[in-house]
Amino acid sequence: MKISKLTITPVATHDQPLLNSTGVHESYRERTIVQIMTDDGYTGAGETHGGKTSEIEINRDWIEGHDPRQMTKARLSWKGSPQGWSAVETAMLDASAKQAEMPVCDYIGGRARDRVEWAAYLFYKFADENGQGEISTDEALDPEGFVRQAEAFVERYGFKALKIKGGFFHPDVDIETFRLLRKRFPKQDGYEIRIDPNAVWTIDTSIRVAKEIEQYQPQYLEDPTDSIADHAEVKKHTDIPTASNMCVSAFSHVKPNAQIEGIDVILGDHHHWGGI
Repeated sequence: MKISKLTITPVATHDQPLLNSTGVHESYRERTIVQIMTDDGYTGAGETHGGKTSEIEINRDWIEGHDPRQMTKARLSWKGSPQGWSAVETAMLDASAKQAEMPVCDYIGGRARDRVEWAAYLFYKFADENGQGEISTDEALDPEGFVRQAEAFVERYGFKALKIKGGFFHPDVDIETFRLLRKRFPKQDGYEIRIDPNAVWTIDTSIRVAKEIEQYQPQYLEDPTDSIADHAEVKKHTDIPTASNMCVSAFSHVKPNAQIEGIDVILGDHHHWGGI
């Protein structure tokens, strides 16, 4: 089993004018798609952040002709970032698992669960001037508009987990949004709600918001503030679990976090961390 063809495709997809702590999203988002074909007819695909085409291309000479099952050799041969490697590794695992007639999750050691719920990723946002997007192209610039957006997502896709992207407006707006969202989507009906202000709140603000929303039973508080130590301080004042994909974003961060128990839920992203 050898890789006979490597295809690298940069893509840009339309993005709505979504608001977060740094401002408004650009009008498009970029990704890099990797596809491989093996000499015995198996295919594999992977994807990662945009802008990785050139560094993956540099590795073409050894990727083509490599046995995708030899993952350790591939990792040692890789020249580039962990983010670029992630797409290549995923494609190799995909093809190898198909050859073994197994899902990737079982091929690498066995699944922990049979079903993983997706979350509705909800933003305050301007209206999309071109009306592009499957649903919810209107503005959501206040708590009421935010709830209407959530209703559209739940009606269309059946989400049971809802994520508030906060940190753009005053924290009191985020608190009111959380209150209205929980009123519309009760915990007893199986809905989970989380909030993520992208680490822009102070410790004091994080504690205040946590105390205000505790009564609404959040799933977790994601990146309220900007360090592991700050999360540990926030945890002294609330029972809401903390989560992060910003303060713990590499394997080297795991031990320091465990030592002070700052973050309960590590939101690992295999695209960013360097593969599965």
